[in-house]
Amino acid sequence: MAYIPLNVHSQFSILDSTASVSALAEKAKSYSIPALALTDGGNLYGAVDFYKACKAAGVKPILGCEIWMAPVSRLEKKRVPGRPNGLPIVLLAKNKVGYQNLCKLTSIGFLEGFYYQPRIDKEVLQAHKEGLICLCDHIEEIEWYHQQFGDDFYLQIRRHPFEGEQIQENWLIQKMRDYTETQARLARP
Repeated sequence: MAYIPLNVHSQFSILDSTASVSALAEKAKSYSIPALALTDGGNLYGAVDFYKACKAAGVKPILGCEIWMAPVSRLEKKRVPGRPNGLPIVLLAKNKVGYQNLCKLTSIGFLEGFYYQPRIDKEVLQAHKEGLICLCDHIEEIEWYHQQFGDDFYLQIRRHPFEGEQIQENWLIQKMRDYTETQARLARP
């Protein structure tokens, strides 16, 4: 089973990454990564260049975007102390309809929901969810996202600053190795 990065930012994620889309495609090729997702923050500015670079390198391009969900409404633009302006989710296009919906969502995020960053809300996401895969790490909202996306919803694992009992990174790495070894054993004749 190959590892496929599904949340990668490029130079088009301002203040988040300096990697060029062509360098990402070449690096994926050098590591024999069969596919790579580009999920720049709030935009699709690098999508065409990324697509061309991946095709030239023999890597399958996956187009996506990390976009912020407004806490209540994309139209509400006021700061509430102790509450973030939005929480990020990753949306990946499964097909042409998904890419078109991703274009609509990023446009709406900039035109209607922009407040420190482009934001959308549940209403807009419900209307333009067809053809999209959702990766989310908002524990409080898992049920809603699962209802919207069904089998196209995946819980994303991220590093979080936990207090009290810490989840050890070594434990996660060991679980991944165990899974990989089990899959390799099952694949042998």
